[in-house]
Amino acid sequence: MNCEKKDMSKKETINVQGAQITLFSKEKEDYISLTDIAKYRDNDNPSQIISLWLRTYSTIEYLGLWEKWINETNAIGIVSKSGRYGGGTFAHSDIAFKFAAWISAEFEL
Repeated sequence: MNCEKKDMSKKETINVQGAQITLFSKEKEDYISLTDIAKYRDNDNPSQIISLWLRTYSTIEYLGLWEKWINETNAIGIVSKSGRYGGGTFAHSDIAFKFAAWISAEFEL
């Protein structure tokens, strides 16, 4: 699903372990930038980090369960937004925390 600026009700940036992480709220749900989190591991190629995480067995299993949740609640799990500024891959906070844990236990906390 494409997310445009008009859909973002609240957008802000937080500092985590020296990394600037963008997040926004939409329809009372929080979305966190996986792209910004991935830059903590590899600033030059964050999309590769996200891609590697999406291929792990535990991630596939977790997102499979999320699909069931999506069907029952009409939730949105992952949002991709194009654009040089403000673009990237954003995920529901539950998914983003799983990704952050994979990046680094220290980063997750």
